[in-house]
Amino acid sequence: MKRLISISIGCMMGLSMLCNEMLAWDENIVWHNYLSNNSVAIGDADNDGDAEVVVGTNGYVLAYKFDGTAWSENIVWHNYLSNNSVAIGDADNDGDAEVVAGTNGYVLAYKFDGTAWSENIVRHNSLSNSSVAIGDADNDGDAEVVVGTNGYVLVYKFDGTAWSENIVRHNSLSNNSVAIGDADNDDDAEVVVGTNGYVLAYKFDGTAWSENIVWHNSLSNSSVAIGDADNDDDAEVVVGTNGYVLMYKSNAAPVAICQNIQVALDGNGQATIIADDVDGGSYDSDGDPIALSIDINSFDCIDVGIPVAVTLTVDDGELTDSCTATVTVVDNLAPVVGCALIQVDGPGRSVNSMPAAAANFRRVQIGIATDNCGAASVVGSIDDIAVVDGNVVKISIDPTQPTGKVSQGPKGYIHIIGATGVLKVTATDVNGNIGTCEATP
Repeated sequence: MKRLISISIGCMMGLSMLCNEMLAWDENIVWHNYLSNNSVAIGDADNDGDAEVVVGTNGYVLAYKFDGTAWSENIVWHNYLSNNSVAIGDADNDGDAEVVAGTNGYVLAYKFDGTAWSENIVRHNSLSNSSVAIGDADNDGDAEVVVGTNGYVLVYKFDGTAWSENIVRHNSLSNNSVAIGDADNDDDAEVVVGTNGYVLAYKFDGTAWSENIVWHNSLSNSSVAIGDADNDDDAEVVVGTNGYVLMYKSNAAPVAICQNIQVALDGNGQATIIADDVDGGSYDSDGDPIALSIDINSFDCIDVGIPVAVTLTVDDGELTDSCTATVTVVDNLAPVVGCALIQVDGPGRSVNSMPAAAANFRRVQIGIATDNCGAASVVGSIDDIAVVDGNVVKISIDPTQPTGKVSQGPKGYIHIIGATGVLKVTATDVNGNIGTCEATP
């Protein structure tokens, strides 16, 4: 998407003096004659280290040089051709600048040898009203001449001997104005064309030209330029058309970069994340502020062990990009289990048909295990004799136990007689975490 900014609407007819005062522009007449329909360019046209103003008009290409006091005129070329468009640059990649003029049926290159100007025909055909630009249009390191004319945008490359032609675009649009530059700030040049109702950008990928519509409206006969018009260190496309000067700024999509993370459940079996947690350095190449959001931000016990795909979306206010991060949920909390030794005194006391007057009788209460992810399997053991299931302890009798007798008491208890070992109660939750308690009979 391109952002449109209207720079100004031209000063009303008859108020030019007021406009100059408001904008604080000084006027200097470079030249005044009977010629009309001028196109201008600025550059070191004659390779003397100083800039000149080059003007294309009906029948003439003129160069003006300022000596610090006055402007002098030099006729680059004079012929019967009219409506010239001019550009200055090293069109043939020989290290020296040329003046390239587009006119009815011709594209001409003029070179100054220190004494006189020579003419070289870049192209001659039936097309007219050409607009020209010079630059590395196809990003191959060499300059090309780009020509906009009725229905065509054409690129001409000089190989040291002859000019070759490449068609960028052919359609029904006419009155093209062309410019070459990094219009979308991606470090590659584009050819930008202004025509009736459209501003179009063309990019060469090494094989073919692709078209991107910068803007489409009812305005016509656009003139285009590329440069840092608003001094923000990024290029803009500036378009002059009927009654308007418009600026278009490219808005590159942000770049989403994800990182995979691991999160641990809390004591309630829950975990939450924010977008920053899965952001791996997302950015916007234009420097626009970005907002981050995610589609999933909470997790619980059912997510343990199953990678969860979380989508991170990066939004610069106009365009978005997204990526997917993998969130691994873990449960690192052990279940809580308790055991307490309760001595039952007295001969003659019988508990669950246990022998009376057992002086070394012990009753051990097993606490019910709790866990952040639900029920835990609890194991009671004496000298590693283990038995149980669920949250209610069930103890079986092991007749081979040499140091004592273990039996099941009332629910939640173990009866021990003549034992000398340590009673260990182990609880294992569904995710393999282990909690223990011990009691010495």
